[in-house]
Amino acid sequence: MARKVKFALEMADGTKVRSNLEELREHFDIESIASYYLSGKLLEWLEDRYYDDEAAKIEELDKDSPNLNAQLCAIIGVDASKYDALDLEAVERLNEKKTILRQKTSDSTIIDNAMITALNQEDLADLLDLESPVIYLCGEKFNIPIRVEHKKYIGILGTPRIEIRASSDADLKAKDILFENVILPWINVTSSIHSATAMPVAPQTPNDDIPSASTEELFELWNTAVSKRKNNLKYIYDAADSTWEPISEQGEPNDDIDFNSGKIKIALRTVCKNQYAENDIAKALIADDFSSACIFTTNSVCLYDKNKLKIVSTKGEHSETTNMIIRYSDIADVNIKGELPYSLSIQTTDKTTISTKTDYDKDDDYGIPLGFPISENSVWYLSESISNFLNAAKNI
Repeated sequence: MARKVKFALEMADGTKVRSNLEELREHFDIESIASYYLSGKLLEWLEDRYYDDEAAKIEELDKDSPNLNAQLCAIIGVDASKYDALDLEAVERLNEKKTILRQKTSDSTIIDNAMITALNQEDLADLLDLESPVIYLCGEKFNIPIRVEHKKYIGILGTPRIEIRASSDADLKAKDILFENVILPWINVTSSIHSATAMPVAPQTPNDDIPSASTEELFELWNTAVSKRKNNLKYIYDAADSTWEPISEQGEPNDDIDFNSGKIKIALRTVCKNQYAENDIAKALIADDFSSACIFTTNSVCLYDKNKLKIVSTKGEHSETTNMIIRYSDIADVNIKGELPYSLSIQTTDKTTISTKTDYDKDDDYGIPLGFPISENSVWYLSESISNFLNAAKNI
């Protein structure tokens, strides 16, 4: 018989308790123990180590008992007076949030911040009551109270749409309220930019009312855009024959990376927010470190940059986001900036501008400012080809 691998209980101080009850008592904290009790892991941990008496007592506990924390302390053998009363409902919700976040990402930083993450409006209200200075927002839309001052809200795993009784960045500054990676009410992007929902369970079929082209037609259009670029520049980039193309340093294709089904699923989830399936993709440019991406679908372009994309509204208000999905039919113009075409700027039909960030350096010979993407592996080294493609695709 194969020997069972015994798992550890990781406590609040970072210690992974593997051995015995003495070690568990030494690193005991009531929140972790309650969480493991609710998930069943505490019972399993005790049974694996043949603490049958303690395991039997754990099985007999009523989770709705008003003195559950004292009972847990007594079973483990620690002084309950050292610990405050336990909010079991909060512990249960924390476990639920961690489970949901693990379904969306493997990023340990995001999961570790589950306690200060709102997945819905009710979570947000609870965090505001707890006076958390930083709140992560993971969802489609949140109502933020302007009266609650000195707060920072950060959108994660998507770009939440915010409703707040304010009309400008100045209103937020007056209340010391900061936002990152969200869409504010005065950023007029409703008609042109999709604010993707937080990780739908299944890919959605593109709306039939939106003009679209075949993936084969768009793939050929991309190759034409690349050829046009090759005729204009000494720097040569040859488009790969495959739909999914990993990009390495300074826009070079990376033939050593195999875009398997797992990586494609990650790209569809991260870049296209699961709004498109694999057969909707005409061409995908993905930085080999996933720091940036540009994916052309049958009716839209999906943009992603971990260093953020800049948004400027018709009113001149500025914001940033990591993700944008823009319909070809909503693109008014696309251009590139600087002496080297490494900065992409897209203007939509409602006059909103979305652009990539650029580092500038002065050319030693001619004194000309040269623009380069922030990341060395950025897909924006191919901005001219992307611009050529989008200016053609918008007319399809």
